[in-house]
Amino acid sequence: MPVEKSALDSTDLDALQVAAKAAAEDVIRSHGWKGMVEDADLLGTDERYLVLADPVVVLSMIEEVRNLRQMLQQPRVPDGFALVPKSMLLSKDVIGVINFHCGDTDQEEGGQFGQYTDGRLWVGYVLDDDGNKVHGLHIATDEYPEEGSTTLIEFPAPGTQPEPEECGACGGCTKGCQLDKDSPAAQL
Repeated sequence: MPVEKSALDSTDLDALQVAAKAAAEDVIRSHGWKGMVEDADLLGTDERYLVLADPVVVLSMIEEVRNLRQMLQQPRVPDGFALVPKSMLLSKDVIGVINFHCGDTDQEEGGQFGQYTDGRLWVGYVLDDDGNKVHGLHIATDEYPEEGSTTLIEFPAPGTQPEPEECGACGGCTKGCQLDKDSPAAQL
C-alpha cells in the first residue's frame, strides 16, 4: 500500500506545529491535564499518551526534526576533506611539475635536485599570476613553501557550475578535455 505522505512531510510538520501552538495556548489546558483526562473517562494509556504528547514537547520535536533535515541537506564532506573529481589525468607535463617541485633523480643521472624531497598536495583555491582565483589540486615543495605552488589540475569547486570553454583542440568541448594537451583533464 503506497504511502502518500510520510509522518515527517514538511506540510504535516507545519500543520502539527500550528495545532500544537493552538493547543498550548488553549484555556482548558490551564486547568491541568489530570482532571480533563478523568472527566473525559479516557483509558490510562490515553492519559499517558496525552501527557507525553504535550504541545511543548511536540513543538520541540518539530524543531529537532527540522534541524536534522537541515543538517542532512548540508554537504557530507567532513572537515579537513575536499570533494574532488573521481578521476584526474596527470599528463607527463604535470608529472614534470611534480618532479620540478619535489626532485627527480640523482644529480649523477642528470637530475635537477639530486634527491627527492617532500611535496604537499592540497585541494582549494590559489591566486594565479593575474590575481584570479583558481580551484583545483595544487602542489608545493614542503621544505620551501615560500617558493610558491603550482596548480596540477584545475576543476570547479563543489556546488559551482563550470563555465563551458572551447579548448580549441576539438572545436566544442569544455576546457580540460582529453584532446587539450595544455590542460590536464578532470572527469566530473
